[in-house]
Amino acid sequence: MDDPPDAFKWFGEGFDGFPKSLPNDCVQYTLYIINAKLSDLEHRAQLRRVRTAATTLCKDVLKDFIWQRDEFYMELKQQNGLSFLQGRTNFGDSVEDEWLVVYLLRELSKTFPQSWIRVVDSDGEFLLAEAADALPKWLNPEVAANRVSSTSLD
Repeated sequence: MDDPPDAFKWFGEGFDGFPKSLPNDCVQYTLYIINAKLSDLEHRAQLRRVRTAATTLCKDVLKDFIWQRDEFYMELKQQNGLSFLQGRTNFGDSVEDEWLVVYLLRELSKTFPQSWIRVVDSDGEFLLAEAADALPKWLNPEVAANRVSSTSLD
């Protein structure tokens, strides 16, 4: 006999327009280098420099810091012909760890101005939600994807 359909299966998959792609208490960050003049080899070399700078930044800024669960890390990935850095940090009960990740990414963007960084958590573009009172009226969740930039954090 067939199992009855799960009437609540949709709930764990997110709502239309807001697909759930991360577990709760996780932040995911992706960094691209935007420079059409770089060859693929130069592009990956630049991403490795960013990753090295991220490691150095963490050692310098986070001496003796204890992360709640996962620490900040970035790994080189390639998808659809694009190379980028990506990481995911489970911050557990420490929302401060999530904000520390945002700080580290912001510092990297200052050092590497050609970087394009996206950071999301299980709620999506949480930086937009935090800045809701300062956003223009026309900006709503339907048109908000990829609207946070390093200049908007200044």
